[in-house]
Amino acid sequence: MNTCDIQRAIGILRSARILSSTTAPKTLFLMIEGKIQVITVDARYTISVDDFLELYKDMQFIVLESEDTDIEAALAKDAEYYSWHHK
Repeated sequence: MNTCDIQRAIGILRSARILSSTTAPKTLFLMIEGKIQVITVDARYTISVDDFLELYKDMQFIVLESEDTDIEAALAKDAEYYSWHHK
């Protein structure tokens, strides 16, 4: 499992990949339309890239790989649904 820091995480998110926190509680991160979606068991919210950099500057991340496609598909469907719902 390769970890990355906050600076590398931004580039990975911009390439439309999903990141996960390395510590509990598990938190997922993805970028949609230039904003960072933060997803936990209890919450889902959107923050700016600047806020992401400030709030998660000390966190290590892992990239969800292709074997996690079920999670990726579910997150993509959720993001698409919520983008329709809030327009």
